[in-house]
Amino acid sequence: MEYLQNFFSWIWGNLRTLLVFVINLLPDSPFSVLDNSAVAGYIGYLNWIIPIESMVAILQVWTVAIASFYVLQAILRWVKAIE
Repeated sequence: MEYLQNFFSWIWGNLRTLLVFVINLLPDSPFSVLDNSAVAGYIGYLNWIIPIESMVAILQVWTVAIASFYVLQAILRWVKAIE
């Protein structure tokens, strides 16, 4: 039983290391440029009319959901092809 626990902790450690590596490859936020621009003072007022922050958050969640669906669908098709 201890072998199984060591095996899963080894997998989790390597998976965590891989995820940290991939996250470090991602660029910084593209919206940080807005903080230094001429429109930085008006973004708050614009958010009252057009909720840009909410739209970006919803778009991010939607994109992750769709991408996860397609990845899971491809994995399930691959597994079915093996059987």
